[in-house]
Amino acid sequence: DIQKATMEYRKEMDIIGAGSIVEKENFDAVDLVYHSNNGKDIRIEDIASGFKPLVYMLRLIENGWLTENTLLEIDEPETNLHPQWVVELAHLLVRINKTFGTKILITSHNPDMVSAIRYISEKEGLLNTTRFYLAEQRESSDMFDYKDLGSDIEPVFGSFNKSFDTLQKYVENYGEI
Repeated sequence: DIQKATMEYRKEMDIIGAGSIVEKENFDAVDLVYHSNNGKDIRIEDIASGFKPLVYMLRLIENGWLTENTLLEIDEPETNLHPQWVVELAHLLVRINKTFGTKILITSHNPDMVSAIRYISEKEGLLNTTRFYLAEQRESSDMFDYKDLGSDIEPVFGSFNKSFDTLQKYVENYGEI
């Protein structure tokens, strides 16, 4: 039920509150606007970039566009989000999968997002259908192979830790670069 899911979404995402996404005519164009219950309208294009994925999810839910036949592809949805909201967005995405059966493909370089998806999926009883993949670059090539990790996220953190190796190189050679 779309209305029930929308209300659940709003309850979980307190920042959105009880407002809605509406279309408003703006001379010769139509703007998408977040209309809050206190009467304030904020054009979607004017809100903080980290907040936009949350608002777009609300729009998709309200319009009934998320179904078991939907594949939602999201590239680095955590970009520009506060770490707390990374976890909230991961929770929302897992709940969308559970509620609507929507398949979601996410690319991420953020350990908080990967961990949150993994552990929230487990809590929601979806770990058996949640898959993680690791992109591994082929030697002497710009091609990548994708290794199916199942629900094991440990290899992902090994790839994230490469930044620490790079930082260590700079620390050791500081002043010599």
